[in-house]
Amino acid sequence: HRPYWDYVASVLDDTTRDFIGLEHTIKPTPYLSLSGGPGYARYNVDGTNNVFSAVTASFAAVYRLMEAQPFMAISYGVDAEYETSNKKGFDNNGIYSQLAPMRSRELHFLALNLGYDFSEFTYGDLILGYGYDRLGGHGPSVEGRLTHELTESVDAQLRAGYGLDAGQSDDTVTRVGAYLRWKY
Repeated sequence: HRPYWDYVASVLDDTTRDFIGLEHTIKPTPYLSLSGGPGYARYNVDGTNNVFSAVTASFAAVYRLMEAQPFMAISYGVDAEYETSNKKGFDNNGIYSQLAPMRSRELHFLALNLGYDFSEFTYGDLILGYGYDRLGGHGPSVEGRLTHELTESVDAQLRAGYGLDAGQSDDTVTRVGAYLRWKY
C-alpha cells in the first residue's frame, strides 16, 4: 500500500527514461497475485528532452505452485508501451531520422518463476519464459534479480536478463542493471 516514484528509470550512454506510473496489487487467494496499472514514459537523448514519449500499461498474474523454499510459480504478464510522440532530427552523421530508436510494443509473456529468500531482507528471483510482442518479435527470455531491503522505505536491486529488445528491432538483447528505490 505504499506508492513509489521512479524519476529516472534508466540511463544508457546519453539517454535517460523518466517514468511515472500507478500499480495496484491484489491477492484474491493466498496463491494468486494480480497486479497492473497505467503509466507514462518520456525518453531524453543527449541534452534533448522528450524525444520519445509513450503511455504504458502493465498486468501480471502470478500463481504460486510451491510455497516452500525455493518457491515456484507460473506467471502471465503484459507490458505495453504505446508511442504518443517521436521527435526527429539530424544524427551525428547528418542523417535526418528518429532521435530515439524506440517503437510501440505490447509484450505478452508466459514464465516459470523461481525464488529464494536468503534472509528476511534479501531475496532472489529467476524468471524463465517466452515473450511475444504483438507489434513485432518473439523469443525466449531469462532474468535474474537479487533484491535487498535496506530499510522499510529503501531497497536496492541488481538484475541481469536476456530477451526481446524494446527498441526498433525484433532482436534479443542482454540487459544488466541496478536500482536504488525509495518508497514513501
